[in-house]
Amino acid sequence: MQALAEPARVQRVALFLNIGMDPFAQLSKEGMQLTSDRHDPLSFASGQSNLVLQLEAMLQTSWGELLVSRHEGDQALLEVLVNLLDMQSPGLAPPIIHAFSYSCVRGTQIAARVVELCEHIIGFFAEPQSAPGRYIFRQGRGYFIVQPKDPGHSWYGMESFEQLLQELEQPQTRFHRVAFDPEILGDTPYPTLYRHNQQGTIQLFFHARQAQMEIYLLDEQGALFRQTLAVDGPRFLMRQQRRFLNSLQQLRNLLPGGNADPLGEPEFYELQREHLGTWRVERRRVPLARPDDYLELTLVSDHLDPGSPPQALICGEREFTRLEYGEGLYAATAEYLHQQRAGEENYPIYLTSLRLSGLPPLQPPSTVELLNLKKRVEQRLNQPPTS
Repeated sequence: MQALAEPARVQRVALFLNIGMDPFAQLSKEGMQLTSDRHDPLSFASGQSNLVLQLEAMLQTSWGELLVSRHEGDQALLEVLVNLLDMQSPGLAPPIIHAFSYSCVRGTQIAARVVELCEHIIGFFAEPQSAPGRYIFRQGRGYFIVQPKDPGHSWYGMESFEQLLQELEQPQTRFHRVAFDPEILGDTPYPTLYRHNQQGTIQLFFHARQAQMEIYLLDEQGALFRQTLAVDGPRFLMRQQRRFLNSLQQLRNLLPGGNADPLGEPEFYELQREHLGTWRVERRRVPLARPDDYLELTLVSDHLDPGSPPQALICGEREFTRLEYGEGLYAATAEYLHQQRAGEENYPIYLTSLRLSGLPPLQPPSTVELLNLKKRVEQRLNQPPTS
């Protein structure tokens, strides 16, 4: 009676995969079943095939029910995952999950992989956290995100790795924890970045690569920003980036509603790749800079559209306005800056601060939105002059 007085929850799960169906049938015809070292049953071999073609689920609930459902196609596993998550209760033990597959020589491997994924996702969302989560895994050629949806949970897919990155780069209205399936993207820094992600903190990660620096930044809401900069070493990079990020906090304080949740000092980390291809990070302290180390370059704009010229660019005491220079604003500013440099130095031009006016009095722009504006303006400033 006590169990019946509470919402039903799943206690045990039995998953039967590909009954009467050989997922290798088509691959064998094409000679693709052994043409790659990709052994993940959810994205198998060079064709990146999903070997879970059919799924029958039997769920035993705390009410003594047996719920049976049948699922087919690429959405089969996703539908079962969302159903399991929707029937979980916070703070209670996750269900015991078993999977069975006898239709091919890799049936045991397929079943074990499905159990592993289900346990990882259920365990991730069962963690007592104040922020909602997003879990990312691969199936077939695409990537899928499972996340809470009021009510319950939902999923959506991206067709490629680039589309996944574009999704992670979208500005967020609130912070989300992000976790990656251990089977994917181990040769990239992204799982490592998000393991260190903290709410309300801007975190910049850099990786030295010959004469360039790869920058990965997670803003206060966990949105991703990427940029490649031609700098010689981390000292100048950290000073330049901290100067700009601190200016964003000052800018945010001046915008309507922007000082309600002030951000702390940005954190800097160096990304290093191990000999086995894994990634690790080390916290770095930003070296001090003298005021005369740089010439201030401020963007003055009444919009966030990098395709339209800003109102002005201010270089020290010199101001270049859209009214005066029109489409030649960037070229005139770049020429002036190069004239101020000693010798033949030709290092890139960077903005040091932003001034925004005329924006609608809504939620202030996120750090990622402002960094994307900065990035595209700097690309215009650093374009070679046309003859």
